[in-house]
Amino acid sequence: MRRLTVPAQAGGPRLVMLAEALVPPAPPAATEPAPDPALQRQAEVESQFEAARRAGEAKGLADAKAEIAERVDEIAGKLRAEHARECEQLRERAAALAAVVEGIEAALAVQARDAEEIAVEAALAAVVRMLGDKAADGTLMRELCVQALQARGVGAATLRLSPDDLAGLELPELDLQLVADSTLKPGQCVLESSRGTSDTGLDVRLDAISRAFLDGLSAHRQRP
Repeated sequence: MRRLTVPAQAGGPRLVMLAEALVPPAPPAATEPAPDPALQRQAEVESQFEAARRAGEAKGLADAKAEIAERVDEIAGKLRAEHARECEQLRERAAALAAVVEGIEAALAVQARDAEEIAVEAALAAVVRMLGDKAADGTLMRELCVQALQARGVGAATLRLSPDDLAGLELPELDLQLVADSTLKPGQCVLESSRGTSDTGLDVRLDAISRAFLDGLSAHRQRP
């Protein structure tokens, strides 16, 4: 095979085979085509649009959360204010009800006191009426004289009475001298004995009964 001398590009002659010399040189490597500027611009626009969309969504979500939180706070404030008003109204109603109950209790206490006093007056009136009945049938002065003598525990004594009460009064079973005293009113009598003088008339008995009723009422009211 023949040899050809091919001038070297930078270092002198280079020997190559003839077959090699006849082989056409390899085509240059294919290069990628340059990107289309319009497509690049479109891609950039789409990327910017997507970024803007995501940013808008994030901002919208944040604004919505803030608006919801503000709305919740507003509603909570209204509910708290309404609750406070309701509580205040309940306190006012409770105070008014307590005042009504206190007034009712005071009125009941007054009525109870009045009822007690009426009961005492009625009882005393019943006693007076009973004594009046006895005075009318003539037995009252006799019982008063006997009780007075028994209470004093004395033997002979003198009993001074009003002339009206002395009329028709006889006590033969008692060692008692009956004397008319014009200074005494009907129902009054004075017992004189060795132990002294005591007023034992009807008026004294009624005063004692009245005091007994009133003392009993006072003791009842002082009970817890």
